[in-house]
Amino acid sequence: MPPSATSAVAAAALPLSRSLVAIPRRTLFCPVPASKRKYPLKKQLLVADYRKSILSTPAVILAQTPNLSEKEWDALRSALRQKGIGLRSVSNGVFGVAAETLSESTAKLVPHLQGHNAVFYQLPVLPPPSPDAPQKLAANFAAARKPRVPAQVEPPTIKDVIDNVVKAKKVQIVAGVLNGTYYDAKAIAHFSTLPSMAQLRAELVAVLGAPAQRLSSLLGQQQMSLVALLGQRVKDLEAPSAGEAAEAKPAA
Repeated sequence: MPPSATSAVAAAALPLSRSLVAIPRRTLFCPVPASKRKYPLKKQLLVADYRKSILSTPAVILAQTPNLSEKEWDALRSALRQKGIGLRSVSNGVFGVAAETLSESTAKLVPHLQGHNAVFYQLPVLPPPSPDAPQKLAANFAAARKPRVPAQVEPPTIKDVIDNVVKAKKVQIVAGVLNGTYYDAKAIAHFSTLPSMAQLRAELVAVLGAPAQRLSSLLGQQQMSLVALLGQRVKDLEAPSAGEAAEAKPAA
């Protein structure tokens, strides 16, 4: 090829190369979203298990356990299981995929997946027995008493988690999702100090019932005063006056 033709081809290719350099790297190598990636069957099953067993519960607390021994792990898990809280070690990559593709709140846990991590989550509990449970058949009774995950997590439950974590000394809470809302470590600690819904309802009933009780007490006192006044008036009317008593003596 003549030198003039070579220079012409190079001159024509120069703008194209400059345009490729000008394209941002993010445009050239755009990562595939986690929801559209294809994973092996084993990984898909583990992602589904993380979603159903852990991330779908009302309490998901991510913690780092770098130096926790097997004996300490078993002791912590046994203590929390009695409180209705499960403890499970998770794979950072698979758990990150499950959290990222479930909701915006759980996706915020992904940046904290570093090192050796474990997750505290709400365990299914038995619902309270119904009044007509003894009249049911055994099969229906067993189905009615099937363990279920509570709809919401109460602050006392999170306080139990924090108390056991403090005793373990080698576990550090980093973040969590409580009742569908993302919390950092400080917010989780503050959440554990709040009263439970039962306590709030009791306080609300007491506040709403205080004026009625005060009004009832005032009305009761007034009624008692009125009854006492009427009783005294009846006694005064029935008792003879001083003049009548003086007139009655000579007649006698």
